[in-house]
Amino acid sequence: MATKGSTQGSIEAGLLADLQTAVINNAVAEATLKQTIEEQVACSAVPGCRWSVIMAGGSPSDAEQGTLMKQFVTREVAAGKNVIIHGHPNPNPEGAGPVWWSAMMDAYAEIAASNPKADFVDPRRSYSLWCSKAGCQPAKMDMRYYAADRSSPSLHGGQLISKSIGAIILSKLEAKKNATKRHER
Repeated sequence: MATKGSTQGSIEAGLLADLQTAVINNAVAEATLKQTIEEQVACSAVPGCRWSVIMAGGSPSDAEQGTLMKQFVTREVAAGKNVIIHGHPNPNPEGAGPVWWSAMMDAYAEIAASNPKADFVDPRRSYSLWCSKAGCQPAKMDMRYYAADRSSPSLHGGQLISKSIGAIILSKLEAKKNATKRHER
């Protein structure tokens, strides 16, 4: 379990507690999505791994984020993995979300909507602490959920992220368990 980065391991610790399973974080902070996909070990390369979780969208550095994310999801699903894309919180919490960020979040939502083995946690809609329903509002932001750089999630932000990821996994596992019970009848 990694404890470095702005969330100080709170995402991994929360998932470990909620899911009672091993959580491996191969992420490198500040990596572009292209670097993440090409250089970091993904779930598809780890025997026994079932869920590939990625958080992206905090930097406009990759011009084709939607295309890259679609390639990542396609690769992971082809390897039999479930994918959760967690959108990066508004990288400008003191103002409206940048146009490039909103476009990335829209692209990620479309990717997940088009693939039954992919889910997307949209920070624009997930928590009133991150954003209001009408979009990010500086007056509504709780800055304790942001790290000192005022863009990355903090330890507390990581706890929110962990809860959203864990809820998806637990929901999917429960649905699978219920489907199995119905099939056995």
